[in-house]
Amino acid sequence: MPAWAGALIIAVLVLALVLLAILVAAGSSAFRDVARDVARVRGGASRARALPPVAVVDTLNLAGWLRPGGVGGSPTAAEAVAAIDATAATLRKRFRRVVYVVKPARDTAQGGGDQFEEAMRGAAERNGVEVALARPYDEPWPTPLCGHDDASKHAARAADDFYANVLAKRLGGVVLTGDRMRDFELFRRCVAPFVGTVFAPGGPPGGRRDPVRPDAFVGMRPQPRIGFEEAGLARPAA
Repeated sequence: MPAWAGALIIAVLVLALVLLAILVAAGSSAFRDVARDVARVRGGASRARALPPVAVVDTLNLAGWLRPGGVGGSPTAAEAVAAIDATAATLRKRFRRVVYVVKPARDTAQGGGDQFEEAMRGAAERNGVEVALARPYDEPWPTPLCGHDDASKHAARAADDFYANVLAKRLGGVVLTGDRMRDFELFRRCVAPFVGTVFAPGGPPGGRRDPVRPDAFVGMRPQPRIGFEEAGLARPAA
């Protein structure tokens, strides 16, 4: 075989190897693009499924969050109602069922519970949502397992937080709150039994009664929670 023929064969083989390498690289890049697109679609579907169909709202926490400039202090009954009115339409677009949980605001006068309940019932009817009111029994209920430190005293006032988690567990929903619920373990020991009254559009005028004994929820853990912004709500500018 002439020397030039051998050189030609080698050149052809080298060219073939180069072309093969180019084809492999191009195919790998295309595969990565396809895989990335598939992952993006799957990721989008996963995010769309991330929010369950039921939202249980920590109403007084929301009312405080909506205050311009983050002004402190316990929200009033009027602010609780205003928070429902301001956010219900947005939340109903993202969730199939919306339940606002609230306890009597601190400015609810002694003997003014009926007016507060009526305001909650009106908010439920007006906005097409449910409002669950956690009210203590008229007679004090002892909680012997609760301590006397500040954390325990704070936890004893968290009937609405505990009820929000109870309802989220029952309904397979998520709790909308800015509270990290770090003292949740104290709730079961320190929150006295209370009566939940659930108002729903078209429901009984007096609401549906739902007695709750926190000490019966042995081993219950905080339910999944998300922040208000993640749920699509916008905080007012300062």
